[in-house]
Amino acid sequence: MAVVATEDPDGRSQLVAYVVPAPGETVTGRQLRRTLAERLPLAALPGAIVLLDAIPRSTRAKIDRNALPPIPPRPVVPYREPHGRARELAELFEDVLGVERVGLDDDFFDLGGDSLGAVELAAAINERFGTDLPTSMIVETPTVAGLEPRLSRPRRPGSTSIAVHRAAGCTPDRGPTPASWPRPVRPVPAPQHPHGTRIPPDLDAPRAHARHPFSR
Repeated sequence: MAVVATEDPDGRSQLVAYVVPAPGETVTGRQLRRTLAERLPLAALPGAIVLLDAIPRSTRAKIDRNALPPIPPRPVVPYREPHGRARELAELFEDVLGVERVGLDDDFFDLGGDSLGAVELAAAINERFGTDLPTSMIVETPTVAGLEPRLSRPRRPGSTSIAVHRAAGCTPDRGPTPASWPRPVRPVPAPQHPHGTRIPPDLDAPRAHARHPFSR
């Protein structure tokens, strides 16, 4: 498997995993994403998975990244219109992804979703429906049709919903620091006379003046 950072068809940066299935095995990108979600932190999950017959290699047997194929176009899924609660859920998909007309069977990740978007979507769902849906559920069931039956899962007593908003320059593991947060205080070095005499920091100015002749 090779993982590279590249751009999707819409020009957005994302991680892409190029995978060669074992001989005789048939897997799908969704199955692989679920497996990776069990072993990797959410921020490290690839946004797209491309299945290959072989990983291209250079003459030195290293992965030839320039020879890796581009991300294929998103699969065309027949549109099934959501209704009722599923329609509300589809609207959350649209808001997080910035797309229109999400159907029952559209895959969140095939529509351009990534790990941070999954966190944002889970938070939006819990806020709208008062549920306690974990982000991992977005990875396991990334469609409106799959998630809608899970909206009946009540929020656990004492749990709270946290709104997550994507900000400019924000990455899954590092975001902007709110201005209200306390800033770290750096220790102030003890003053030092130009001639090299170090003045202890615990002395106030009059005492330092009296005890250190070079400060006069």
